[in-house]
Amino acid sequence: MVHRVRPLLALPVVIFLWKVIVWDKVLGLGTTDEITGMAADWCGLIVTAYVGGRSIEKVARILRR
Repeated sequence: MVHRVRPLLALPVVIFLWKVIVWDKVLGLGTTDEITGMAADWCGLIVTAYVGGRSIEKVARILRR
């Protein structure tokens, strides 16, 4: 079940980052307001948990053997 929830939580952050990087910076077709407040905190936590959580899972799997 966790494997289904993680991508759903990360999807809005991924969409935002792709929009900023590809649309705004690479193609130069717009500007996007920065994320502030609690939304910024949550975005940081989601990215950290998504990337770091997977690494922790891999290390735990290795140590379990």
